[in-house]
Amino acid sequence: MFLVIAAFSVLPVRPALAYTVTLLAIFAGLSVVTGSDVVLLGQLALAALLIAHLSYFGRQVSAERARSDEQFRLSRTDVLTGLDNRRGMYERIQRAFARSLDEDGGGNGGFTVLLADIDHFKRVNDTFGHDVGDQVLRRVAAVLQRQLGDQGSVARWGGEEFLILLHTSDPPVVRAVAGQVWHAVRTAAVAGLPPVTTSVGVATSDEGVSVGDVLRIADRRLYEAKGAGRDRVQLGAAGHSPAPAPLPPGPASRTEQVERA
Repeated sequence: MFLVIAAFSVLPVRPALAYTVTLLAIFAGLSVVTGSDVVLLGQLALAALLIAHLSYFGRQVSAERARSDEQFRLSRTDVLTGLDNRRGMYERIQRAFARSLDEDGGGNGGFTVLLADIDHFKRVNDTFGHDVGDQVLRRVAAVLQRQLGDQGSVARWGGEEFLILLHTSDPPVVRAVAGQVWHAVRTAAVAGLPPVTTSVGVATSDEGVSVGDVLRIADRRLYEAKGAGRDRVQLGAAGHSPAPAPLPPGPASRTEQVERA
């Protein structure tokens, strides 16, 4: 029986069945030659049949689970960039918000969302074509992911918008990371691709009573950044006042390059 179990553990089902039939044939031959009890041979055959059935059923369950896991992953992944999509990131934010409300139960405190939008992205598509636009999206996604590291997660929120979930709401850290990701995108020159800048709206979990509140605040600040001239980060002032506190914009020449494109 050990040989049969080993066969179905290592081999695909059909080779394992052939191997088992061969073993049973050998045992049958030995039983005839030695005059052994054929009842034992029948028991061995039944046991082998049971092992084959359980092995096949187990493999089917494993394959179905793997397909289900892959479908789950794909349903939460943006095909173009390989980042989380809106659905996947929203679930991450919901979990982070639940943890932020459960500090006494072992939660790890607040979090921050940074909503980044590529400035004048339509002009990139109209001037260089959608293939180049897709390359720009992939480049920005890679830059954000590399710059963020293990400090949080990044997703393609929709179109040319990216959302970053930062695992802290500490103001100095938030300001530093926001400036770093903003600067990393605007300085990530790639041959053959136009330069791009981003406008970023920032909101922390401390500022809202729900996930929707936090996202609406980040979205509002993103539009404030765009209204103030784009190519900047818009933060809340100290004490989480609604008054904006933008990071300084970069050199006008970089923005002008995108606008001319």
